[in-house]
Amino acid sequence: MIELRALDRIQFGPVFICDHCHGEIDREDGSYIYRERDNGAAFYFVHKGECDRALQAAVGRLPRAMSLGDFLRYLGLNYRFNAEKSGGPRG
Repeated sequence: MIELRALDRIQFGPVFICDHCHGEIDREDGSYIYRERDNGAAFYFVHKGECDRALQAAVGRLPRAMSLGDFLRYLGLNYRFNAEKSGGPRG
């Protein structure tokens, strides 16, 4: 799961929550695992190691995994976010 948390009084940032233990995941200590479907993908955020193994034992083997940093890059590229149209920050 991804939560948005206040970084300060104005800005918010993503925080990854483990879908197995529900603890916060540091970017370097986690990954997302997923199974592609015809209309998208089923995916989970997990701590590397024990949480990854335990979640896959519960839901079945998930054949694909990537780092959380990769997830954020792909999300930004695939979402087609337009900061100018949204009224957001302009780079």
